[in-house]
Amino acid sequence: MANKIVLSSVLCTLLSISENTVAERQSIAEGPAKYLRDMLDLMEKHSVSGPKIAWSQFRANATRRAAGAKTNDDLRDAIRYAIEELGDGHTSFATADGVEVVSARRCKASPVTALNNLPGIGVVTLGKFNSNDGGRSQEFASELQHRIEAQDSPALVGWIVDLRGNLGGSFWPMLAAIGPLLDREFVGAFSFPAGRPQRWRYEGGVASQDSMPVVTVPSPYRLRERRRIAVLTDSAVASSGEAIMLAFRGQRNTRSFGQPSCGLASAKRIFQLSDGAQLNLTTGWMLDRLGRGSSGRPIVPDEVVETEAAMNRAEQWIRRGR
Repeated sequence: MANKIVLSSVLCTLLSISENTVAERQSIAEGPAKYLRDMLDLMEKHSVSGPKIAWSQFRANATRRAAGAKTNDDLRDAIRYAIEELGDGHTSFATADGVEVVSARRCKASPVTALNNLPGIGVVTLGKFNSNDGGRSQEFASELQHRIEAQDSPALVGWIVDLRGNLGGSFWPMLAAIGPLLDREFVGAFSFPAGRPQRWRYEGGVASQDSMPVVTVPSPYRLRERRRIAVLTDSAVASSGEAIMLAFRGQRNTRSFGQPSCGLASAKRIFQLSDGAQLNLTTGWMLDRLGRGSSGRPIVPDEVVETEAAMNRAEQWIRRGR
């Protein structure tokens, strides 16, 4: 009997050691645990996907993927899971030294032929621009408005705005740049799960968010006369490029041609984390002037045609009106 008691005691001791070892291996160190909690808190509070997510289950699933984490670097699987589950396609995460752990959806452009000189049609090519510098933003917008002015004449029959390959960047300089071609003051908005929309405004050379000026063109141009406008798009039109696409949507005598956009028509906010990493979180959707958005889906142009055929079809519409 004594031997049985000793054996039972040894087995219980071994089992206890084994369970403690597993628990120790699966537990998350205090630092990484708080880091993950803080990140999930930001997602729950600010993500555009927040209202449709069951957060208790979401947190439990992310925490399981962080089992055994001793440092923040060990959380990458959990972070990747959380961002993918948000499902907006635009949220990303980068370490303090700039390494992207999770990237936003990437869209590739098809090769396009540069637009040749089209008699009687002004051509405005608006490519990617990315800068938070006020001087550079003003210079970019002013230069493009000068190009619009140089082409405007009484003989003009219409305009082509070429957005193909515009992967995004800084929205407000782009809005200020194409401002003369817009026919009204308020042309779109950012919409958030909570709170009122923040409207996009262009008037007299000033691109504003609601009443707050963001980019100003010192000597803005005003068109001689309103003409037809054709907007060219492809699958590489993304983010701020899609915002410009939406700014023209709903405008009179304006039509878009080409391929559906990338599907990143959303607002992002950068959150600096405790270790210097950045969570670039999608916090809202973009809307056109009529309050229509795409909720992260590609924006479909008025006429879906192959990229190389878009210019010819746009020119035909401008000249013939059909």
